[in-house]
Amino acid sequence: MIFAVLAACGLTGGDAPVTPAAPGPAAAAPKQAAPAAPAAKPAPRGKPLAALVATSGNAEPLMDGDVKSTWKPYGDHANEGVLFRFEEPTSITGFTLVSCGPGQAVFTTYLDGVQVEGDIAIALENGLFRGEPREVRSVFLKVETWAPDACLGEVRFEGAEVAPPRTVLATVTASSELEPVAAYRSQYLFDSRLDFGWVEGAKDLGVGEWVQAELGRPVEVHALELWNGYQRSEDHFQKNARAKRIAIVTDGGRVEVDVPDTMGPSKLPLPAPVTTGKIRIEILEATPGTKYSDLVLTEARVWDGEGPLAFTTPMKQMAFGVLTRARGTHLERMIDYLLVSTCSPNKQLKIRSNSSFVWWVTNAEVSEVFDGAWVFRDSDAKGTGIQLYGRRHRTTEDWSPYGSGGVEETVRVAGGKPVFTRASQVDAATWDKGMAAVQKAYDEPCEMSWAEAKEKDAILVVGDAFTDVLVKDPSRG
Repeated sequence: MIFAVLAACGLTGGDAPVTPAAPGPAAAAPKQAAPAAPAAKPAPRGKPLAALVATSGNAEPLMDGDVKSTWKPYGDHANEGVLFRFEEPTSITGFTLVSCGPGQAVFTTYLDGVQVEGDIAIALENGLFRGEPREVRSVFLKVETWAPDACLGEVRFEGAEVAPPRTVLATVTASSELEPVAAYRSQYLFDSRLDFGWVEGAKDLGVGEWVQAELGRPVEVHALELWNGYQRSEDHFQKNARAKRIAIVTDGGRVEVDVPDTMGPSKLPLPAPVTTGKIRIEILEATPGTKYSDLVLTEARVWDGEGPLAFTTPMKQMAFGVLTRARGTHLERMIDYLLVSTCSPNKQLKIRSNSSFVWWVTNAEVSEVFDGAWVFRDSDAKGTGIQLYGRRHRTTEDWSPYGSGGVEETVRVAGGKPVFTRASQVDAATWDKGMAAVQKAYDEPCEMSWAEAKEKDAILVVGDAFTDVLVKDPSRG
């Protein structure tokens, strides 16, 4: 088993404004020399990461050199985590976790998507994960348990000098966004995630549509790097339209370039470096998808003289808007919490306030992850409906004595329109009708009376994506 422990340090919260002390009685102050201007903060040393993102919350404080700026998962900690993606395979020997709180937590570690055996236990000392030098493309720290007073201040890699991604603040606008906007907003083009992207909202293939980033400071742009199409899976990529030719518009003019029709990033150099405070991508030609006419661009960043430079956009208002919309509905106080099936505990659902969701199914033969974006549809006294847009990744292991053996994986476009019905907000007849749908969906009996459901604050979910009866996981903090 692998153990890591975090040392406690002072925690100020970071987000709250500091109120200055009230001034005392006026007095003649001695003359003092003017204070020296603060020294510029040195640039982080080492190779910048390609991405530093969390399933919820802002992960940037984990590599800013300040243990008082922290990361915590939103709501229920269950299955939340932080992804560190390297620009290229990088040899590391481990990493140190630096705590900023006294509470305990437990992580599991994934290297290149494969779980490392054993847990990382977090207690009251700095934690260290060490191993033989190994080239990796990504490290994912997944939260298993999290005490209320736990927090993570820094993550420092060993065996290589690693710096946070180079970023510049940007305000993003677009000519159109496909409805529902929460699933396809233009800000997703610059969120460092390959599971979300900007989808234009015009008719046909989106020729003439554009997305633009207004930068917080001028940048010398040498090239645009673009992840064309919908990179969530090969199925998504083929079924949706992609850009064939684009115009890159900056303060220095307009350049037209062809875009490769491939998965992964494409680096599109400019004829000469241009210093600009904005960059616009216009669609000039498009390749149709096999099923959908909507054109998707998944991710973009620029290259300056030092290397890749990502854009960051303010996204906090998204989560606030989702939680505000949930007030008074059947999903109130269910968002950002792990929901577990009472019929089959190996099934779990989490709907996040950042408009993402994930549904897990695990047993001896099948492992399935259904994840993506979600939006509200409608809500009334009998239930709250949402719409799902995502992918379904299913792994099947054949262990039957007469089977062919081995593992089969499928990844496909998936969605659905489930309706959530909370026991405490309906009568017995409505609850029993929903339970009948759950019984029909299961091969084995699954029963829960209305009285028991109210006591456990249970919620029914009925739809083509999944049908079940769920409760907040009582084993999670």
